[in-house]
Amino acid sequence: MLSLALLGAALVGGLLLIPFGLPGLWVMLGAALLHWVLVPLGGIGLWTTAGAGALVVAAEVLDAARARVASASTRLLGSANVSRTNESLTQRDRV
Repeated sequence: MLSLALLGAALVGGLLLIPFGLPGLWVMLGAALLHWVLVPLGGIGLWTTAGAGALVVAAEVLDAARARVASASTRLLGSANVSRTNESLTQRDRV
């Protein structure tokens, strides 16, 4: 019973870390792995743990791809703002 309470606390703690940009999914996966290793008849099987690991890796890959796209769009917006600023300066200088 104590092992389930500790697992639940680790899962809730990992869930609370996610909005702050901290690795909550990895904390949750680590808690599941530890529970699987330390409590052999604890109810979390090898396939469940492996499936959760695959989902965590997929989430990290998607997050990295999203961050790359967001970074590229920010760079494009930044260069567009710079070029607009340069154009407006040259138009003011002409007048």
